[in-house]
Amino acid sequence: MKRTSITRQFVILVAAFSVAMPASLGGLAYVFYESRASTRRNSAANDRRTDALFALVEEVGQVQATVQQLLREKDPDNMEKLIDQNKVAAKAVIAKIQEAGATGGDIASAFEALDSANEKSIGLLLHGETGQAQQVLIEESNPDFERLTSAIGRMQQLMNSQEAALLAASDSAGSRLQITIFAAGGIVIAGLIAF
Repeated sequence: MKRTSITRQFVILVAAFSVAMPASLGGLAYVFYESRASTRRNSAANDRRTDALFALVEEVGQVQATVQQLLREKDPDNMEKLIDQNKVAAKAVIAKIQEAGATGGDIASAFEALDSANEKSIGLLLHGETGQAQQVLIEESNPDFERLTSAIGRMQQLMNSQEAALLAASDSAGSRLQITIFAAGGIVIAGLIAF
């Protein structure tokens, strides 16, 4: 078996080092880029959902305020306008629930209960039973409104904790890969020094 000369071995080692170090640095740069891009995508998605939740709170407040105003209204024309306004606001709430990605959870079911209680109250009002309509508002609609806003708050907290977990996982994965790349580079350098 033919032995390679020290010069040839040194050239091979330097060549290996010349390939390993740029590859390591390129890998590290790629990891940082992907980690940052992933964090930006997750953050943007979370921001959109957070904005949708804030808009949802505003729309739900509009629904409840409209119903309360309707129960105090005496003018039939204004009552009709408020009923139409309530229908538009309810459709906006449904759209915001979908935008926030909350169609199958507590928020959607809480809004269905609120909408049902409000419709019951409006129906009683239209039949001239103002006292019962206000009682339904106080005993059913207002508690449903509170449940809905609580469900929205819980969803926001869950989203915040999920984003924090994603950031922690991304940081951890980046750190592990960074250590691996530095270790590979260190092994090459140690081999060169040892040689």
